[in-house]
Amino acid sequence: MNANKLSFTAKKLEVFFKILQKVVSVGMIVVMVALMAATIANTVDSNVVIGTGITHWDIGNLSLELSDEYTPDNGSMLRFLWICSILGLVFAALVYIGFGYIRKILKYMAEGKPFQTEISGHLKSLAYLCLGLGVVQNIGMVVETTYAISFLRLDKLVESGIVRSVTANYTLELSFVVVFFVLLLMSYIFSYGTELQKLSDETL
Repeated sequence: MNANKLSFTAKKLEVFFKILQKVVSVGMIVVMVALMAATIANTVDSNVVIGTGITHWDIGNLSLELSDEYTPDNGSMLRFLWICSILGLVFAALVYIGFGYIRKILKYMAEGKPFQTEISGHLKSLAYLCLGLGVVQNIGMVVETTYAISFLRLDKLVESGIVRSVTANYTLELSFVVVFFVLLLMSYIFSYGTELQKLSDETL
C-alpha cells in the first residue's frame, strides 16, 4: 500500500516539475527576446527611452524617485540589463537542470525503485547545483547594490549635507551551503540504502 502511494505521489510530482521546467524555459526565452529588442531599439534610435521605471527605487516602505537630470542613460541601462539578464539566465538554467534531476529521481520512485544507484548521483548533482545557485544569487545582490549607488547616484545625497554618507552593506546569503550539505547527506543515505537493498536481494 505504501509503495502504491509512493508511486502515485511521485508520478504527480514528476508532472508538476515537468510543467515548471516548461515555465522556466519560456521565461528564459521571453527575457532573451526582450533584451535583444531593447538592444536593437537603442541601436536604431538612440533617443528611445529604455527602462522608465528604473528611476524609482524602493527601500523598505520608502520610495525614491530620481529627477530627470539624474536618470541613467541608455548605455548604462543596457549594460545593467545585460548583466542582470545574464545572471538571471544562468540562475534559471541551473533551476531548469535541477528540476530535471528531480524528475529523474521521481521517475525511479514512480517505478517503485526508491533505492537505485543513480538516485544518489542525482542528489549529489542537486547539491552542487544549489552551490551554484547560491553563488549567482549573491553576485546578483552585489550587482544590484552597486547599481543603486553608482547608476542611481545615491552618493549625490551626500552633497546636500543632510546625509553624511552612503555605504554599501554586502550581506552574503549562506543558507544555500546548509542545503548543499543536507542534499549531500541524503545522497550518502540513499547510497547506503542501495547497498542494503542489494544485500537483501542477494540474500533472497
